[in-house]
Parts: sequence; C-alpha cells; structure tokens
Amino acid sequence: MNKPFIFIVTLFFSANLLAASNNVQRVNNDIIGIDGQYAARTMSPSERRKAFREKLEKRTEAMLRKKIEQVRVQHELELMKKIQQTFTDNMNAMDQAFNEDDDSTSNL
Repeated sequence: MNKPFIFIVTLFFSANLLAASNNVQRVNNDIIGIDGQYAARTMSPSERRKAFREKLEKRTEAMLRKKIEQVRVQHELELMKKIQQTFTDNMNAMDQAFNEDDDSTSNL
C-alpha cells in the first residue's frame, strides 16, 4: 500500500515539473563575437509596454505642465487688469477730490 502511493505521488510531481519546464521561457543570451558585433536583444512585450507607458507619462506630464503654466499666466493677466483698474479708479477719485478741493478754495 505504501509503495504504490509513493510511486503515484512521485509520478504526479514529476509530471508537474515536466509541464512547468515546458512553460518556462528560454533566455536569449547572445554571445558577443570576436569582432565586437552582436545581435541586439529584442524587447519583450512587457518591456515594450513599460517603455511605452514611461513615454506616455512623460508626454502627459509635459502637457500638464504646459496647461498649468497657461492657466497661471491667464490668472496673472486677469489679476493685473483688476489691479490696474483699481489703481486707475483710485487715481481718478484722487483727481476728482483734488479738483473739488481747488474749486472750493477758488470760491473763497
């Protein structure tokens, strides 16, 4: 009873190891030739996706920085216009007050 059980378990594990070894990807180790020429390794699909994702992230980040800068400049222009309008209004009010003061002293 014990020997057939051990045999079946051993057979089961060896079948699993054989199936797993067939699914393992082979590593491509290109050997550098004497003249220094070698074939460049092609990128795996996961490496291509990673490179594409990094490129896309950099492009998105650059676009986002550009958009933020545009919004910042637009807000600064609006603020400058508001400050300029307030300054102009204050100067006009001061001129009007000065002119009214001149008119009241000239009547005396």
